[in-house]
This record gives sequence, structure tokens and C-alpha cells, in this order.
Amino acid sequence: MSTPNSDYETSRHYMELMKGLKDWETKTRVRQDKDGRERNYRIPRLRTFFAVGLGRSVSVSQAEFSFWCGMSRDMIAAVESGKTKITAGLAGRIYDLTGAELSWLNGRADEETYGYPSLHAWFPRTMPLTKNGIERVHGYRDSLYYAMIHHILGSLSRRWYRNTGEVLLPAPVIKKAFDHFTFPENWGPYPPLWEAFAFAPGPNAIRRAIEEKMLDDAPADSPLRKVLDSMPQTDAVTGDSRFMSEVCHNLIRTLSLVERGLVSASGSA
Repeated sequence: MSTPNSDYETSRHYMELMKGLKDWETKTRVRQDKDGRERNYRIPRLRTFFAVGLGRSVSVSQAEFSFWCGMSRDMIAAVESGKTKITAGLAGRIYDLTGAELSWLNGRADEETYGYPSLHAWFPRTMPLTKNGIERVHGYRDSLYYAMIHHILGSLSRRWYRNTGEVLLPAPVIKKAFDHFTFPENWGPYPPLWEAFAFAPGPNAIRRAIEEKMLDDAPADSPLRKVLDSMPQTDAVTGDSRFMSEVCHNLIRTLSLVERGLVSASGSA
């Protein structure tokens, strides 16, 4: 690996994740030379960048990433494996989540034109951009910190956890809660409840959020509010995994727009 030249690049977790990506790319290029099918290396890079910012120890899976895109896992897998080219529709969905242009996604633009700081610019509050910030957000996924905060929030915020099963709060929300207890001089309002379900792992998390009315505080003038308002008022809709994926996609879009100041958390653009 090259010598880190930015503070965030010196984070142990950043270096480990990027080394894992580099090793995967090396092995995949060997297979590519054998079968002659050119792979897409850019989407796996995005999945790794998300892992850096969200406190994951391994890259975000194809299944999760496809859920966030509102697309099928088969499509993401086919594009990454080189079986099909990235479509304008998929590229647009990925742009919503990352700000990565089609020219970068299909390999025409230089790899260096989009990096982890580009993702940070799309989520300036959620994605840390310093060594300490990255180490800290990963620390909240370590067993000691996570167990402690999980149990605190589990008792204080039962509404967030009631019968949720697989639903876990994302690291930035845990960080906010930890700061609230640790640094009282910085106490402020907790993030809106809808933000806790950005980057949900699958349809069950979004389904539960809808059933428990946990997305009701979404900004009025936002993609999330619009898709929720379009939801048919039937019990069957929460069993529709595709619709849950569409909600999640627009939830993440809304988070990015709010963090970049393009949509107000109170609902006025």
C-alpha cells in the first residue's frame, strides 16, 4: 500500500478495509485475465467506502447495497461480475446514494476522481473524515461500547427497540447518544427518529419502522415524505419487500439532502 497522505487514511480501520479491497481486486483481476470478462471494480469500492464511514468491519454486502439502491441483488452482482453493463437507471440510483457519476461508475473516469472524501461530502455529518472520527465510529461497533450503549438505549428508548428484532441503530446515532452522556456541555437534541433507519439492513427494519410510525417525523418536503405519502393504505404494503427498498432508498436520499443543506429537517427546502 502507498504511504497515507491524509489524516483519514492513517486510520487503522480505513487501512484494513482498503487493503482487503486491494487484495480482492488483485485476485479478481487474475480471474478476469483467465475468462476475459471485465469486472466492475467501482461498485465494490463504494461498498468499502460505506463500511469505513458506517463503522463496519467488512464491506457492505451486495444484498444491503442493492436494497439501498432499490434494485435487485442479481442486478448488482451481474454488473460487478461483468455479465452486464451498468444501466443509466442503476447509475442514477447509485448517484442518489453516493454522488458518484456514471463516468466513474463505468470506469471511464479516473479512479482517483472519486474517493472516500467524496462520500463524506454526500453525508458530511454521518461519515467522519478524520482518523479519530473513523476510529471512534468503528469503536461504537466494538463489543464493549456497543453492549453498553445498546443496553442504555434499550431501556431508555423502548419505542425504538420494541419488537424490532434485527433493527440496530446505526453507529452515528449511537455516537450521538454516547456524546450525550459523556459530554454534557454539548447536549443537544437527538437526531430525528427517521434518521435512525437510514442504511437499514433489509426490509424487516423498514417494515417495522413504518408499522411503529417511526418515520412519521420525516421532513415534509423530502423524497422520503413523498414516497410514504404515496404508500397505499393497505396491510399488504408492508409485506412488499420492493416497496420497503424504495422507502429505504428515499430515506437515504433524504438524509444526504438534509446533511448537505438542500432540504430542511423541518420540511422547507
